[in-house]
Amino acid sequence: MAQEFRKREEEEELIRSFEEILKKKSNGFFDLEAYETIIYYYLDRNKHKKALLAVTMAMEQYPYSTELIAVKAQVLSNLERYDEALELLEQAFNLHPADLDILLSMGSIFSLQGNHDKAIELYEQALLVTEEDKDLEFRRLGFDVHGLDVQEDVVRYLREELHVPAECADVSEMGRFFPADSFDLITTFFLIEHIPNVREALAAMFDLLKPGAWVAAAVPFVDCVQAGIFGRKWINVMEAPRHLSLPT
Repeated sequence: MAQEFRKREEEEELIRSFEEILKKKSNGFFDLEAYETIIYYYLDRNKHKKALLAVTMAMEQYPYSTELIAVKAQVLSNLERYDEALELLEQAFNLHPADLDILLSMGSIFSLQGNHDKAIELYEQALLVTEEDKDLEFRRLGFDVHGLDVQEDVVRYLREELHVPAECADVSEMGRFFPADSFDLITTFFLIEHIPNVREALAAMFDLLKPGAWVAAAVPFVDCVQAGIFGRKWINVMEAPRHLSLPT
């Protein structure tokens, strides 16, 4: 309790210092972590214009921070300044063409604009970047990589482009193709939120794990940064009913 109280006091002091700088129109300096605290303080209170002032000032001091670029683009989106947000993200994308957060942010903005075809194109590009990077990294680490997906096109891509042995089936059917206690690691990226019976799917994964092995999962959390920024416009909320569950 005392620690939380001190943390709130420090945050309030930081906000007072920032607003004093704005009031006096003077130059100030904060480290990157402090700027993030200031920005999200205003975003949590729907003070998007103040958040924009904070992130703009932060970028003057840290112009090469892709995280700040992505946050500024999201703030601009909240202000419905979509073209400015996209221009900013495209500049970042030219510098970091394999940055997953940039691709997802661009996709979210195109979706908000109603340009769903472009949004889908970017999400598919993000998926390919994610899967290919992970596959190559796992191979470098010496893993024997196998794949499973319900979409035939994805399975075909894994087999023909990445040369990964893959099966087309539901995750609950994994036991048909792989023996029990045979995997050191099972990864599932943005899958669980689409599954009607999460317990059954996880049980099927656990059956295939060796003793001490892991399931590594990526899912969209309802209390994540993007959810906090976009609110009801967050893409994972708008994806219902394809998204059946969103964990915290």
